[in-house]
Amino acid sequence: MRCPECVQRNSVAARKCQFCGAKFQKKQGQFPVKIAGVVLAVVLVGCLALSILPKLAQQGNELKDIANSINSGPESTEHAQKLKIKLDQAILEFLKKNGDMPSGDLLTTLQAQLPTSIFEVFVFDLPSQIKLVEVDCVLQPSDFLIAKVDSGVKVTQLFGLDVYDDGRLIKTEGEPYLVLIGHTNEDIKKRPNVKAVSIAPSGSAIDHSNKLIPAVKGNGSIKFADNQRDILLERNIVSTAVAEELFRGDLKDFDDHQFTTTLKWTGGKYEAEQQLGHSKFSALYAVASVLT
Repeated sequence: MRCPECVQRNSVAARKCQFCGAKFQKKQGQFPVKIAGVVLAVVLVGCLALSILPKLAQQGNELKDIANSINSGPESTEHAQKLKIKLDQAILEFLKKNGDMPSGDLLTTLQAQLPTSIFEVFVFDLPSQIKLVEVDCVLQPSDFLIAKVDSGVKVTQLFGLDVYDDGRLIKTEGEPYLVLIGHTNEDIKKRPNVKAVSIAPSGSAIDHSNKLIPAVKGNGSIKFADNQRDILLERNIVSTAVAEELFRGDLKDFDDHQFTTTLKWTGGKYEAEQQLGHSKFSALYAVASVLT
């Protein structure tokens, strides 16, 4: 402490100057009050952390424990199915509590809970601040849509999309539809999938696929058309006919050539337009499709 009279430096704890004898004035009580405030704030933060951390650890441990059980190997097929149901529920609960995180942080957090040897995790940013989280467990994908609401986030598990490929928001005179395309891996071949959902004011995703999209069967490829609304399907005609159960018996004598289906957005829903080609089987397929 520097003496105000002789400007000599003294000990901080000194009550008077050891050089000129001038007495130092006592400090105001503000400093201890500030220290007390800081200490109190630290204590409150510590108590809050102690109350929250066990809950976060419990949430993470529940998901991690189920993932470790799957990683260790289920006891039977029935046990594997039960674990998969528990896993989906644990992911759903985890996303309800953490779904408002930025996509990159959410991806890192989920990856930390799921062993990479059997799990793959993806987080996709969709239109209207919607996120799609895909968790692949031994080639069995589970998809979850996260929508922002006033109270936080609303999470809905989406069934039937499987591996996500692309998504578009289709605006209509009424409510917009989120159209998602994906595929299912079956014996290395890909089966295209299409889903159309709306997001309710509550944030829940409502599946309208059965009303808006014709049934899509058979293996092939899928993508959005250049207008970003219509959908293009490329499939093989004989294998598609088999998948659609249009014929019985052996069809190996027919040429399984590729054909194109365009799902056109018309009048608030998708309608299929086929380009079947000019083979004999194309004619048979066209007749069978109309009759069924």
